[in-house]
Amino acid sequence: RMVDRMLAWMIPISRLATRTTPWHRVRGALDRRLPAMAFVLGVEVDGDCCAYPLAALGSAPVVNDVVGSQPVVVFFDAERELAQVFSRRVEGQVLTFHAVPGAPLARDATTGSSWSMAGRAVDGPSAGHRLTAIPHVNKLFWFSWAVFKPATRVWSATDERPPVPQIRLTTADTLSGE
Repeated sequence: RMVDRMLAWMIPISRLATRTTPWHRVRGALDRRLPAMAFVLGVEVDGDCCAYPLAALGSAPVVNDVVGSQPVVVFFDAERELAQVFSRRVEGQVLTFHAVPGAPLARDATTGSSWSMAGRAVDGPSAGHRLTAIPHVNKLFWFSWAVFKPATRVWSATDERPPVPQIRLTTADTLSGE
């Protein structure tokens, strides 16, 4: 009976993320950029912080970003609610990743290799290589992250921009008009 009463008073996890206030007192003002109880993935590199709302990652399972001086990629598996963060630098190159529909994999645009959620290339020219993991906090309430990291940037799907192709022109190309 006691368990039934406790369960009746509990807030279902699905509704928890929409709460605008935490269940306990917080010193100072709450950061209202997200609902207080929204789940985020927190990343800090070189003193620069970014919060990735899990709700937004559901529609963007592969995110190319830069935090601090580090180009990072976030892989998110919505089914398992699991996120991983890795450096995009591999053997001196900065890779750009995109999602592979219907699979928990990402493909890099440079080599065409497929990468697992564990950051390992499973096929293509990079097969066997591993991405370097970036420390992060997974599935944390927004208000908790924001209290300790008030200058944090909040990522949104509109932040991601396609990479600009780099074209090198030689003096001969410029002079010939090509």
